[in-house]
Amino acid sequence: MKINVGDLVKVVGNRACHGFEIGEIVRVTDACEHGVDSCKHLDGSDWWMVGWYDVEPVTEGDQV
Repeated sequence: MKINVGDLVKVVGNRACHGFEIGEIVRVTDACEHGVDSCKHLDGSDWWMVGWYDVEPVTEGDQV
């Protein structure tokens, strides 16, 4: 599944050493042909570089 800028994703790992909490819902701010490059908190307070392997698309069961 392709993830685009503006999409909400759930943080599922921390191999990129970002500052998000596992399970946190964040917004994609930059994406490339290989996946996600960076995300920010939903309140816009901060952003971090992330890898595609650290996030997955939000599903109906996830709380936003």
